[in-house]
Amino acid sequence: MKRLGTRRHILSTAACFCLLQAHGYSAADVRTDGSLGAVQILNGKMVVPQTLGQAKGQNLFHSFSVLNVNPGESLSFTTTDAFQNIVARVTGGTSSNIQGLLQVQAAAGSKPNFYLINPKGVVVGQGAVIDVPAGLHITTAHYLQFADGQFHADLSKASSLSAATPEAFGFLGGDRATIKFTGRAQLTPVTGREISLVAGDVIVEDTWLKSYGGDIRVMAVADARLAVNTNAVPELKGTVTVTDGGLLDSSGAAGVNGGNIAVSAGDIYIGSPDLISFNGISSNATALSGNAGNITVRATGELRIVSGNSITSSTHGAANGGEVNIHARQIVIDGYNLTSTGIHSNAEEGTGNAGRVNVTVDETLHIENGGAIATSTFAEGKAGIVTVNAKNIVLDGKGIPTGIVSETSSYQSDSGMGGEVYVQASEKISIIEGATISASSYTAGNRYKAASAGQIFVQTNNLDMDGLGDSSTGIRSFTASVGNAGNITVKASGDINIKNGASITTETNFLGAGGNITLSANNLSLDGMGDYNTGIFSNVGTQGSGDAGAIKIQVNHGLRLQNSAKISSSTDSFWKGSAGSVTIDAGTIVVKGSSDPELPRTEIVSAAHANDYDRYSTGNAGAVNVLARESLNLQDGASISSSTYYKGVAGTVNITSPQITLSNGAAVRSEAGEFSSGQTGNLSLTASERLVVDHSEVSIKNAASAAKPENISGTTLQIQANTVLLDHADITAASSGNIAASQIQIDFGRLMRMTPGLITTSAVSGNGGNIRVSGQGALILQQSQISTSVSGLANGNGGDIAVSAPVMVLNTGAIQANTAAAQAFGGDVKIQVSNILSSGNRLRVGGAALMFDPAISQLNVIQAAAADGVSGAITLASPPLDLTASLSNLMPQVIDNRELNADFCRVSNQSSMTILGRGGLPFSVKHLARVQ
Repeated sequence: MKRLGTRRHILSTAACFCLLQAHGYSAADVRTDGSLGAVQILNGKMVVPQTLGQAKGQNLFHSFSVLNVNPGESLSFTTTDAFQNIVARVTGGTSSNIQGLLQVQAAAGSKPNFYLINPKGVVVGQGAVIDVPAGLHITTAHYLQFADGQFHADLSKASSLSAATPEAFGFLGGDRATIKFTGRAQLTPVTGREISLVAGDVIVEDTWLKSYGGDIRVMAVADARLAVNTNAVPELKGTVTVTDGGLLDSSGAAGVNGGNIAVSAGDIYIGSPDLISFNGISSNATALSGNAGNITVRATGELRIVSGNSITSSTHGAANGGEVNIHARQIVIDGYNLTSTGIHSNAEEGTGNAGRVNVTVDETLHIENGGAIATSTFAEGKAGIVTVNAKNIVLDGKGIPTGIVSETSSYQSDSGMGGEVYVQASEKISIIEGATISASSYTAGNRYKAASAGQIFVQTNNLDMDGLGDSSTGIRSFTASVGNAGNITVKASGDINIKNGASITTETNFLGAGGNITLSANNLSLDGMGDYNTGIFSNVGTQGSGDAGAIKIQVNHGLRLQNSAKISSSTDSFWKGSAGSVTIDAGTIVVKGSSDPELPRTEIVSAAHANDYDRYSTGNAGAVNVLARESLNLQDGASISSSTYYKGVAGTVNITSPQITLSNGAAVRSEAGEFSSGQTGNLSLTASERLVVDHSEVSIKNAASAAKPENISGTTLQIQANTVLLDHADITAASSGNIAASQIQIDFGRLMRMTPGLITTSAVSGNGGNIRVSGQGALILQQSQISTSVSGLANGNGGDIAVSAPVMVLNTGAIQANTAAAQAFGGDVKIQVSNILSSGNRLRVGGAALMFDPAISQLNVIQAAAADGVSGAITLASPPLDLTASLSNLMPQVIDNRELNADFCRVSNQSSMTILGRGGLPFSVKHLARVQ
């Protein structure tokens, strides 16, 4: 223990001597007041026999005007008869100072409790030894309450000597005296001893008050008028200070349960900022004892725990730890960089379970600088359950591990379960710079123990998490054992804001499974501020073979990700751990990347990653399902994806929203990497109103080469929308290995416009995927292409293309199903449209493979070519020419449509126009005719 407060200790002791001298007494005086026996003055080796007091039944009463024991002196109360209680009052109006031996020498076979009553205060200081055979009760109360009367310390008030058991300490108000234990004062150990300290204020300084099997009660009433029954925990207004290495400790004895500890005051201070110590309030169950007792702390004002001190319940054997119950208006836990600071429940060794921790705060709970509310097991016993309720909760690590924690670590043949963590704040929870709400499970060395982490439940109105660059900040569940990580459930009736490295994370890095994450909020904002560790994650680490948990997010209104933030379930396992699914349901969703291309991507993703050491892992990516009930907007390089780079498979991607917009480099993709199994997932975008892809892409990409590519299941990129607008956009299914490219299916309603755009399936050695485009309105290709192609020379057939729509416009557009492979087949092209227009009077149908260049104006092509194989069939269907209702049917040669652009209704001099009904031709091939 590092001492920094010696000066304060000397001053407080000197003050006590001055107080005694001010009342005209030397510190050596012990004087009886003559109210119950003869007046005597005692010094040195002082003895107070039974005959100096009065007996009533099992109670013996003594009365003093002054009671002090100086260093080197002793004060002994002796009895010849057996008593249950010895009661000593001090009536002279001065405090008592004990610095020597105070003892009770009871008659053989008796173990009386000792009561000391002094309304002016009691100091038990350096050199003091208190040796009583049973309970020790010290109070500054004005009287002791019995069932049939009161024993007053004021001789002017009527007192009665009762044979009953004392019931309460009575305070009349007006005075606020202190009980102080200081200077390493000692209590001789007695099994079953109860200790009561009841005063205006209580200080335990540099002294250990220990009870083995007995209760400890410390009550500070200030100057209130009330009777205190120590069997209850009343609401009080005084101050209790346990500091400078002070300790209140209740431990179990051999075969005996530990006693309970109850502390009640207005303000309670445990520890001091200028002194590092590791004490406070503790309840312990040892290897040979019974269960530990419970700890109850009630502060109507502030409870402050600092500098390594703690309120702790623990078990070290087969017995169970006790509960810790805390209720305060405000709690501050400041570790001053010492992580032992806080409120703890531990199972250290053996099979005993740790006790529950219940913390209730009427206003604000503030934990910082390494402080914690924690439950842990390092043995076979279970960790306790932690429940925290407050109006506001602030967890501020300041770069030091801080927070509300449940931990299990396996050192024994078996390991206990981690404790659940429940955190509730009616207004707000803030988690800052290294602080966490966490549950973890670890395996020591090479032992494989089933130690599962506890579940985490967080409920509040608003949740703010700011890592300030510290990626350990957040809500976390982790397992590095056979046991599973715990699930995380977060519910916010208001908003959740996560930024700058903070995250909600569950992870497995061994045999156990990762926990699921379930989150609900009114609004959810994730802002990485350039830190890719920001977001919501469910991961499998490099050593994990258990699967990651699923992520499920429900947002009533807006979900926003930006600046490298992520929602991600992934696996980096060397073995077989798979990523979990990601499911999102929100009103509006905005996923926004950064203008800085060097920053990591902002994304919603499930992925099986790869590097040089884990390319043989069989872990799968999970499915990604996104529902935006109003709109979804991906922009500035943001993406939604499911990909695999292992031997596992990619997951499906499903996106549904009335309006979906991808812009400025955004992407929706499913991908299989070079060393993967080659199994991509299906990809689906469904927009009941509109899909816009602007300088962005939607893709399924496959870079793998499989030993048996025919065993790879085909996948589909599917788009369904009323309106599809592609502007410098790519809709792509590409295979750069030997696996067939995926199919593309697009179903639209009113309009599909590509200005320009690319819809393509491509393969190198595998077959090109099929493309089907079907709509109920106009399909417009402006400097755009729909193609299925195979570029490899060895094998691979071109994919088929099927287009159906009432109107198709080619304004420098191409539809091509070509292959370059020898003796391969070009894909078939089937076009079924009611009306078709091509720009520049040009439409090339069939012929040799042509490289489409959108920069060549009026180049319109429909073909299915195989340079060294068999060209595919082209089927065109359209009705006869009727310029008032439709357009010319197609022929397999270039069509001159100059007359279709003639303006027969142009206005000139002496001209007129009359609208007769059906309307005329459109302004150009890009526009539809109006029906009047």
